[in-house]
Amino acid sequence: YITFANESRFDFAQADPFYIVAWTKFTAKTAGGWVVSKMATTGTGAGWIMGHSSLQNGDIYMRVQNVTASRCEQVSANTYTDDGTKWHLMIGWWDGTNNCNSGIGLYVDGSSIPLTNSSTGDGLAGEILNNAGVSLSGNGSAGIVGGYVDEVAIYRGKITADDAKRIYGVFNGKRMSES
Repeated sequence: YITFANESRFDFAQADPFYIVAWTKFTAKTAGGWVVSKMATTGTGAGWIMGHSSLQNGDIYMRVQNVTASRCEQVSANTYTDDGTKWHLMIGWWDGTNNCNSGIGLYVDGSSIPLTNSSTGDGLAGEILNNAGVSLSGNGSAGIVGGYVDEVAIYRGKITADDAKRIYGVFNGKRMSES
């Protein structure tokens, strides 16, 4: 894993919209982990995570939570069923509205995916700010991703479905030509 020191550009408050873009290739179906995160501990602190479930390949999630572990989380089931040989573009987003039903989500390969709400309520009960660094593929106290993470970008602002399609369209040819 890699952790970058606390950087104010990634200090998103509860009302700040942001999104995370990362190419992923999960080679271990049961090796879940944090693809990109800014959370100090193993999931009980304030912050955000875009991750891969340990249940099966293609189970991914986006989580935003406060220090008391009040969380907004959307998870997918079996988003893609390949055997870990293909790259996929994951985009996790939080729109800053503090709505656990419609204000958080994921795009995979430029498309919306079916999600299940596994939040602890309708919205967060507190702030998500923390002093943690941004981590790629785990943070030392959480599982390291079983596979590869590449070309990560974190943006302040909202993303639309059209934006996700456009990002995937621009980079898909390059990524798919790699082995």
